[in-house]
Amino acid sequence: MTQGDRALPEHPAGSALPASLEIACTIMTYRLITLICGLDDFKMAATHHHHGLEDLNDTQKRVHRILCSAQNPLSAYEVLDKMRAKGAVTPPTVYRSLDKLIEKGLAHRLESLNAYVACKHPHHEHDMAAFAICESCGLVKEFTDPHISERLSHWGSDHAFCTKKVTVEIRGLCESCVK
Repeated sequence: MTQGDRALPEHPAGSALPASLEIACTIMTYRLITLICGLDDFKMAATHHHHGLEDLNDTQKRVHRILCSAQNPLSAYEVLDKMRAKGAVTPPTVYRSLDKLIEKGLAHRLESLNAYVACKHPHHEHDMAAFAICESCGLVKEFTDPHISERLSHWGSDHAFCTKKVTVEIRGLCESCVK
């Protein structure tokens, strides 16, 4: 089996789980917790996001609606194209709107894709968003994991490193594409 140009190692029976399966197990656990607690989380997200929308101008609200309705991450120029259907808009306007949405916690920039997604979960200042990105269908799942956040925070403290921004992106195949 290969991934890109690299050969993936074989894992003999009885050995520890490959890292990709450990990550998949973590994601599945998160999904189970979300299913069990989903309604309350959904209500919290709606309240969190509604509060942030009040301070946005009309253009920023349009950009947010476009991101929320998108099935997959959108580049700034894809957002621009969707906005042009209802009138002239310039790239700097879209970039400023995206920056404002990110600043308010209503959107995220996926560094590896150079694309944007609407925030799907309420985050507190200490929470870090992470993303599982399917390389086949483009599906992006947003999640938080306090263990990852805690370990990165400890690493920064241990190495006298002042962290300004953390982006965690896991790339692989989603449950549907693995089948």
